[in-house]
Amino acid sequence: MTTGNSDMHSGTIKTEIRSLRDIEPEKVIDAFEEAFSDYAVSFDRREIKAMLVRRGFCRDLSFAAFDGDRIAAFTLNGIGVYDGDKTAYDCATGTIASYRGRGLAAAIFRHSLPELRRAGVSRYLLEVLQTNTPAIAVYRKNGFGICAEYDCYNQSISALNLDRPYPEEIGIRPAGIGEVEKMADAADFMPSWQNSLESVSRGIEGLLVKGAYAGERCVGCCVADPLTGDITQIAVDSGWRRRGIGSALMKAVSEDMKSDRVKVLNIDTQCRSMSGFLKAINMAEGLKQFAMSREI
Repeated sequence: MTTGNSDMHSGTIKTEIRSLRDIEPEKVIDAFEEAFSDYAVSFDRREIKAMLVRRGFCRDLSFAAFDGDRIAAFTLNGIGVYDGDKTAYDCATGTIASYRGRGLAAAIFRHSLPELRRAGVSRYLLEVLQTNTPAIAVYRKNGFGICAEYDCYNQSISALNLDRPYPEEIGIRPAGIGEVEKMADAADFMPSWQNSLESVSRGIEGLLVKGAYAGERCVGCCVADPLTGDITQIAVDSGWRRRGIGSALMKAVSEDMKSDRVKVLNIDTQCRSMSGFLKAINMAEGLKQFAMSREI
C-alpha cells in the first residue's frame, strides 16, 4: 500500500491509500457529499447513486486516502469498454476540505495505475472544464492529452421551441434499450462516456426512452433522465431529419420530466448538425469541456 504523509499546523496526518472494495456504498456517498458540500452545484443522493451506476463505478478499482477509518480523499473509477479499449473513467475525484492542498488526489492516481494495469485496463479517461486551466496543466503533466472537445447546453423547458409539425405517419411512443441500440449508427459523433450505449444500458431502469416510429420501424430515439433533466441521447435517422421529429422527441420526454430544466451535455464541438438542432429549439450554450486521456 502507498502511504502519504501530510503536515498540518497541529501536527502530522498520515493517510493510507487503499481500494474501496470493502467500503460500504453509503459511506462512499457520504464522502462524496462531504467533499462536494461547498461545490456550486448541489447533489441529491439519488442522483449520485444513479450517476455512479450509469458511469460504471467499480469499488474494487476505486481508491481513497484514509485517515484512520475516515475517507480524506477519493477517486471513483468507472470501468468499461470505450472506443474498443478497456478503460477507467474518472467518475469523481474529491478531497474533504480540511485535507486539501496536500497532494492526496495525485497520490491516489499514482497508486491506482499499477492496480488498473493488473486488471487489464489500458486507458484512463476523464473530463475537465475548459476554464479549469490549473487542472488541465496538472493532467498534462501526468501524461494526459486532449482527445475531444465538448459543448454543453441547458434551458428551461418552458423556453424551448418544440412545436414544429412532423409527418403524420410518425408515431411517438415509449421505446426500450433495443431501439437505442438500433439507432446507435444514426449518431453523428461518438458519445462521451456518460452518454454511451454502455452507460445507457447500465442505467436503463431509471431512464426515459421515447422512439419515433414510421409504422413499426424506429427512425428516431431520445433517452433522458427524468430526475435531472439530462438528455443522454437523441438521434434521428438521416433520411428523416429536418422534418420536426427531433423536436417531437424532445417534447415527448420533456412532458415526463420531474425537472423544469433540460440539459444536453458533451456535444462534440465539431458536430454542426447537433449544435444547429439544439440552437434551433432554443437550447442555450453554456460550459465547455475537454475529454483527456492517457495510456496506462
